[in-house]
Amino acid sequence: MPSVSKKQQKFMGIVRSIQKGEQPASKFSKSAQKAAKKMKKSSVKKYAKTKHDDLPIKKEERDYKDEYKKFQSSTKAKKYRAELNKYNRQKGTYGNGDGKDASHKGGKIVGFESQSKNRGRAEKSRLKKESLQENLLSFYQYMGDFYGKKGIYPDKKGRDLKVGDINKALAVYLKKYSKDQFTGDSLDRERVRDILIKMKKIDPQFKSREGVNENEKEKIFKYLVKKGDTPTDARYSVDKSYDFVKKAYKRANVAKKAEIISALSKFESVNEGREASIIQHHQRQLDALIQQYPDSYSRPYPIQTKIETLRNIIAVTRKKMGESISEGVSKSQAQTIMKQLGGRKFEMLMGVKSKGVGKDGLILHIGRNPKKISHIIIDIDRGKDLYNITFGKVFKYKFKVVKKLKGIGVEQMHDTIEKNTGLLTTFRKR
Repeated sequence: MPSVSKKQQKFMGIVRSIQKGEQPASKFSKSAQKAAKKMKKSSVKKYAKTKHDDLPIKKEERDYKDEYKKFQSSTKAKKYRAELNKYNRQKGTYGNGDGKDASHKGGKIVGFESQSKNRGRAEKSRLKKESLQENLLSFYQYMGDFYGKKGIYPDKKGRDLKVGDINKALAVYLKKYSKDQFTGDSLDRERVRDILIKMKKIDPQFKSREGVNENEKEKIFKYLVKKGDTPTDARYSVDKSYDFVKKAYKRANVAKKAEIISALSKFESVNEGREASIIQHHQRQLDALIQQYPDSYSRPYPIQTKIETLRNIIAVTRKKMGESISEGVSKSQAQTIMKQLGGRKFEMLMGVKSKGVGKDGLILHIGRNPKKISHIIIDIDRGKDLYNITFGKVFKYKFKVVKKLKGIGVEQMHDTIEKNTGLLTTFRKR
């Protein structure tokens, strides 16, 4: 993609300097800032590196008047005008100056409408075709970035994605979704992908790998942010709990799955804090992407965007860790509580599925029981050697508090838990 003029080469040099951080974006025009955000670094590099000695100062402008003259003198255009004139004579409207044109629909003249409306539609149709061509060129690259040999979801058989196959799938897609405008976005990509799978041009088993339910995951993420979660917390909660929720609640819609994931986000591992867990989780993703795409200039645009997002999440979380004040019980306090309850024996008898530390205290997700309690939350009664215990359950995909008790001593904890769950906590004599 070499530059076609000195003006374009200079412009791309500015865009490249913005992308590299050599110059602040605010110094340049909005068009340069926009191009720096949307264009791939590799493409900008090719434009900017073009030797400009032999280039014209400006790209040669099209002679639209000459093009229009040639088009109107063609046999097709003459036949079209003759048909319109004949229709106007039959209707007695030829040359009356009413400002109306005979209008076509489905290749047939169907009546009259204003000149501005009729000719405006033709211009929109022309612009739509040009836009479609531009979108198609970038769409081929977009599909290759995801499903090509070096894409995010490469074919297991090592097959490359051919432009001819994409065109065949597009033909089916444009016919099936004729009412939708083709823009080359992620929705178009996924629809074309599904057609290519039916055509046996893409490995159907890619669904077992990362990103299978990215559309639903993204909807859940947006739902959580809308409900008040920070983007960092929402992204972490979805990545951590989505697979479990998808299997456990197959028939739940997006809103219900989001509510469940939100409830589960309170339950973090006893072995590590929430912020540290977020950093580790996203750092692993970042390292994997950088290892797969070491050269920053040749990275696909979606990959570069994801890398920058991960870096921002890690930076924000580190800052949050420095500013946050510890709440609830600490890791060591949680371990002490578990020892007082009986440790591993207690977990086995209660059927503990998971345990975690949240702002509300030590959280235990227990097995089935006569009282239908799903979670027990144990918090320290500050200033006293006592505990506050909350019994709750998930009802209609929401966490509901069943009973909340305060000032429970260590010696009373077993009796209290047995009474409110119907399960045995020890093998002691009764």
